Amino acid sequence: MPKRGHLSPPPGSLSEGDLSVAGPLARSAEDLKLLLSLTAGPDWADAAGWKLDLPPARARTPRELRAAVWIDDEFCDIDRESADLLRNAAKALQDAGANVDWNARPDFTLAEITECYLILLHSQIGAGMPQSIRDHWAEMRKGFAPDDKSHAALQAIGGTLSLAERAVWKEVQAQLRWKWHNFFKSYDVVLSPVLMRPAFEHNHQSNWHKRELDVNGVKRPYMDVLIWAGPAVVSYLPATAAPVGVTSEGKPVGIQIIGPHL
Repeated sequence: MPKRGHLSPPPGSLSEGDLSVAGPLARSAEDLKLLLSLTAGPDWADAAGWKLDLPPARARTPRELRAAVWIDDEFCDIDRESADLLRNAAKALQDAGANVDWNARPDFTLAEITECYLILLHSQIGAGMPQSIRDHWAEMRKGFAPDDKSHAALQAIGGTLSLAERAVWKEVQAQLRWKWHNFFKSYDVVLSPVLMRPAFEHNHQSNWHKRELDVNGVKRPYMDVLIWAGPAVVSYLPATAAPVGVTSEGKPVGIQIIGPHL
């Protein structure tokens, strides 16, 4: 879907930001299909040479569907109530006849793909930051151990990435995408969390690394909110979210549905 003009970078820019997401909001899969038929395809710069021609849907009924469930992961535990609602949704799909695999995983860990995602994401964000911020990250980067995978370290690394370093991480990204390609030979969709907890109150602390969120009674880094978006976004996979219920506090919970590239 063309992103020029309505997603970063600033007005007047002709490039499309990498690792950004665009797409319509809809109340049903049928409405989403209609909206995508109107909005998906090449932008004006490419329209003369190619058109979008997607293959038919792999499955049209639950009985034809092969679904992998990726809900539980110690790298980013999710809220227990949310997890229960996600499992109930996957179980309902299984009861409707879908082939549901509760243990299938691609050939990489959530930690590995998160590292690649956040470094490339911060390199993109950092390009629009003032030089003073990038200088600050460069000083911070000197103090991190080589094996430090904290959010602060990944932000500093990504925000100061050289062109050569970025090329290395783009190869890591390509390897991850190929592993997804092989995974989707056996599965049609992956069901996973959107976020590690339901909606929360806004926190306007200017330093994101000082923000925290409570998940199952444990204080977690605020930037953990980025983790479950990573597997789809860094791999350029189509994904959407569907409602699966509400918590005891009345907060809505959605499930992320990830499909294969094209």
